[in-house]
Amino acid sequence: MFWAGQGASSLGYFVSMVAIPLLAITRLGASTFEVTALEALEWAPAMFIGLYAGVLVDRSRRKRQIMMTASLVQAAAIGSIPVTAAAGVITIGSVFAAVFTSGLASVFFQTASPSFLRGMVPADQLVTANARLQGSTSAAQISGPPLGGVLVQVTGAANAVVVDAVSFLACMLALAVIRVDEPAAAQPGQSVRAEVMEGLRYIGASAVLRSTAVVSTLANLLLTAIGAVEVVFLVRVVGVAAGSVGVLLAITGAGGLAGALATGPLHRRYGTSLIARLALACTAPFAMLMPLTHRGAGLALFATGAFVSCFGIVVTGITFASIRQVACPRRMLGRVSSVFRLLMSVSMPAGALAGGILGQDLGLRDGLLVITAVLTVVGLGSAAGALRRAPDLSLPVSADSPG
Repeated sequence: MFWAGQGASSLGYFVSMVAIPLLAITRLGASTFEVTALEALEWAPAMFIGLYAGVLVDRSRRKRQIMMTASLVQAAAIGSIPVTAAAGVITIGSVFAAVFTSGLASVFFQTASPSFLRGMVPADQLVTANARLQGSTSAAQISGPPLGGVLVQVTGAANAVVVDAVSFLACMLALAVIRVDEPAAAQPGQSVRAEVMEGLRYIGASAVLRSTAVVSTLANLLLTAIGAVEVVFLVRVVGVAAGSVGVLLAITGAGGLAGALATGPLHRRYGTSLIARLALACTAPFAMLMPLTHRGAGLALFATGAFVSCFGIVVTGITFASIRQVACPRRMLGRVSSVFRLLMSVSMPAGALAGGILGQDLGLRDGLLVITAVLTVVGLGSAAGALRRAPDLSLPVSADSPG
């Protein structure tokens, strides 16, 4: 049920990713800056309260209740958009408020989710569970935007957003029927700030967690940089038509889905440590095919590079997430998860800015070549780091083991 609820929520998110910006543009006359700000408001809350959310999650025994409450808040926030639109009182400010509130609730949901999943699933099944969740996300990434476009055209942008609001309710109901015995939370013996620092020190003291933090942050920054320039590169430099751009981006999503499906079998065949070290190292170099793209048959270069590199990124992401869930005690998992979410939230705008600067100063093709080359270096570097000491997730691990 947890998998089904998360899948519904992911589909709703990708529908709204199309519908909300279109609503802002077509009905509210939003400027380019305002549309960009909508995306920023989704990750901004994690930068301000993410670490403290980790402490609150770790202190609470009712992680499922936190996630259910967060889903309900998100449903109400996103649901306010079609309601205010129908009443004729919608403004860009009200949309900003809805997106920000949803992002705020998402911080608590995403922080509690790894710890809750760790309580539901034995350690030797975490890779499979995380792969299924990522597979649902990848499938939603492929199907959600086209569905959102159709719904906007048929029902209007505001009504299309209803799908997202309903998906949060579906997620909440799925959580409501799950029965999991959550361990008693440790009583707070120190201040929130002290507990935040304890979580940071724990990551700093663990070579495996440090390595996953560095590689994840750099890879996310570089992927965001690629995303910031790839469409402009395809249209302005390669001369690809809009329809073909959509197909090429869908191939990227298909690579992610294939990675999610392959992660479990790869772990069972080769082991956690080897996959953690080599998944990105073996696939990131293919990203350098993307800036070599030219019209005609040369589009296969972009398709191959995007598919393979996304495949590796997803395998790596699932592996790292699973490692984190067993590499620290459950009592600290909320804080550890919040640190990684904070790093992701910071790396996204940094990556978008870096991609824009490189694309403008070096040219789109050369800028994309530099970004993919650095991604290759990061991937190769991960093969030589501390990840060889990653816990073997094919073996049972106690619920509160530090790995």
